[in-house]
Amino acid sequence: MTTIEILMPEVLRLLGIYWGYIIAFALSLIVIRFTVKVPDYIFRKLLHIVAFTSIFPLLLCTQQWQAAVLVELSFLAVIIVGLHFFERFSFYQSLFVEKGKHEVITSFVMLFSLMTILLAVFWGGFGDAYRYIPGTAIMAWGPGDAAAAIVGRNWGKHKLSGPHIEGVKSLEGTLAMGVTSFVCTLGTLLWMSPLALGSAVLISLVIAPIAALVELYTRHGLDTVTVPIAAGIILAVFAIL
Repeated sequence: MTTIEILMPEVLRLLGIYWGYIIAFALSLIVIRFTVKVPDYIFRKLLHIVAFTSIFPLLLCTQQWQAAVLVELSFLAVIIVGLHFFERFSFYQSLFVEKGKHEVITSFVMLFSLMTILLAVFWGGFGDAYRYIPGTAIMAWGPGDAAAAIVGRNWGKHKLSGPHIEGVKSLEGTLAMGVTSFVCTLGTLLWMSPLALGSAVLISLVIAPIAALVELYTRHGLDTVTVPIAAGIILAVFAIL
């Protein structure tokens, strides 16, 4: 039997789990969108939360990184084709409220492509003992990004701007990013990694301010990529040391 034939039963099983996760939360968000007056920026962050937490079914529900990567790639293909098809309908804009053309597709393609790379490089390349790195790298970015947007928009009084900062951001939002990144990085390390408390705290203290600064200085929404990559590199360095 070929490798693909051996993997296929596991891929199909994991695909069912993954799609079940996505569909359950997507339907919940659709209900929220059309029944509750949720601000557009809050709904966008809820979408991001469902998207970036979808890495955990892949990390926790299989022992084969190849299956996780194949499932993520298949989902990425569906996202590209499916969203491109639905863009022509009016309900699509009512649901997502894009800032620019193809924004949702671009954002999701960046995120799911990144998660595929993280799974392949750190789980596939480094070995099973390091499967915590992809999940931790994503959590160093996702929740903090949402916290930065909410805090900055509602309580950001001390503005930050400059030639390397896109638009105007706030000190409060950046601090929220750092604190949330620390908490979520630490929590994920304690949950998924074999690291002792002291080591997990130290790594989180290194990652959090770097994540906040990378997010602050990343332009064009690319913090979806730059922050998890920065966190992944730091985690890999500590793992090697």
